[in-house]
Amino acid sequence: MALDEAKLNAFMGRFVGDFGAVMHAATIVVGDQLGLYKALAKGPATVDELAGVIETDPRCLREWLRRRRRAATSSTTPQASASA
Repeated sequence: MALDEAKLNAFMGRFVGDFGAVMHAATIVVGDQLGLYKALAKGPATVDELAGVIETDPRCLREWLRRRRRAATSSTTPQASASA
């Protein structure tokens, strides 16, 4: 049986995309449980300000924001970007 390379490449493309979505789902759950989305909805804030609002470590929040940025589902203000 001959291998259809075009079909294999299409499958792998979908697989990698779906796998990436699964990996980012955990950060969405964490953000929701910590109240990050509600805090972000209130308006612009630096990482330190936001960490104070949700009572978490700024370092952990920076990691979360980096992951969300990579997933291209989060936007930050210039002030928050400079702190992240």
